[in-house]
Amino acid sequence: TAEYINFSDHKEFNLKNSIVDLAYLKKLKIRKRKKPLDIIFSKLALKSNGKIIMEDIRGEIRVFNGVRGYARSANSKGNETTFTFTPKKSKQTEVLILSKNAGNFLRSSQFYENGYGGRIKIRFLYRNKENMEGEFEIDDFRVRKAPVLAQLISAASIIGLLDSLNGIGLLFTKIEGKFSFKGNKLELIGGVATGPSIGLTMAGFEKYDAGNNQVKVEGLISPIYLINGVVKSIPIIGKVLGGERGEGVFGMAYKVEGNSKKPSVFVNPVSIITPGAFRNIFKLNDKEE
Repeated sequence: TAEYINFSDHKEFNLKNSIVDLAYLKKLKIRKRKKPLDIIFSKLALKSNGKIIMEDIRGEIRVFNGVRGYARSANSKGNETTFTFTPKKSKQTEVLILSKNAGNFLRSSQFYENGYGGRIKIRFLYRNKENMEGEFEIDDFRVRKAPVLAQLISAASIIGLLDSLNGIGLLFTKIEGKFSFKGNKLELIGGVATGPSIGLTMAGFEKYDAGNNQVKVEGLISPIYLINGVVKSIPIIGKVLGGERGEGVFGMAYKVEGNSKKPSVFVNPVSIITPGAFRNIFKLNDKEE
């Protein structure tokens, strides 16, 4: 149901028990208004590509000199996700997303299907649908049956981790990084994923092209990251051997590129013999890039 009311000092749009398509929201443009528009919604569902990705959304948004407000969604399992919108300079909106179940949020939003549990925090500046940049943090996140990660672990000959990946999953205590989305390109900057069994650094991009997406991500994979962390904590020695965040004393350069549905995975085994501070000379960068 929908109801539109024109008050003397503001306009109000009430929406209840409705389904909204994400494709429609992406087309909306925020224009300058003479008086505020309050959008109040409850029991709202969000749909993308024909599937419901979020349900029981409640909140209130005011459009006037920018966008401000909040939204909250909780499913039948009690997993809660909140959105906060704050106007910034240059017609930008800061969006803060918090979820108590990172895996459920990423699967429901059709962004990543192999993660479970954990908590996620995403903060980004929204200029328009083709220009966003921000940062993210994920804590206590398990990854299960992830094909690309399985290829990477196999190529790096890390014994024992494939069983965990296909069983209870690999635990990452912290995943964080920055990102930007411009045009049709999503870029990952300074990504780090660390856990007791493995550490990863990640940087690269994915270009969206109507189901033929191209991806290129590279970095270092460090097995037994917990032990590596002990060495890195030793004064002076740790600085030389440990490398940057997410890198360990023992680590290999890797690169993932090609079609995002089935990319190629490359690992440089020679780089495992080098200390962290000198390992970047073995990375798999293309000279032209």
